[in-house]
Amino acid sequence: MTPTADAGLAQRKPEPGDYAQLAGWIPDVHAAQRWAGPNTPWPLDGPGLALALYREQACPHVLVDETGSLIAFGEYHFKPPAIVRFARLIVNPARRGQHIIDTLIFRLAAEADRHRASDTLELAVFADNAHAVRAYKRLGFGICRGTVGDDIMTLQREPFD
Repeated sequence: MTPTADAGLAQRKPEPGDYAQLAGWIPDVHAAQRWAGPNTPWPLDGPGLALALYREQACPHVLVDETGSLIAFGEYHFKPPAIVRFARLIVNPARRGQHIIDTLIFRLAAEADRHRASDTLELAVFADNAHAVRAYKRLGFGICRGTVGDDIMTLQREPFD
């Protein structure tokens, strides 16, 4: 499986200015807390968002286009015994619907694999986020038995080839 939106996108670690752009993608406190967690402060600004997102075990990355414009953000961390857990995945609202999430997840999975082998890729998604659920299922993620709550689902799949 090869991502369709891959051409022209580069992956790198986030830079300070990326967080200010990222904050602009999040319209309100409700969206901020659904995306980054219930303790996310509001209103967001670049430095505040960088601090709020910092977790020692997290490995954040961004995708940028040919002009250097921020296109997507996501992070992963390792969860015992051999799980790569994706978190805080977001695509620039102006670029949604272009399968950029595919590229982001492929690239994050490849980056994680360079550091540690895994047997499972995992993420959580709000059950009412139909666009995200559809995208993750298109990528082969399935709902974990026993992990579906009223509002959040855990999805897993085997690593990509």
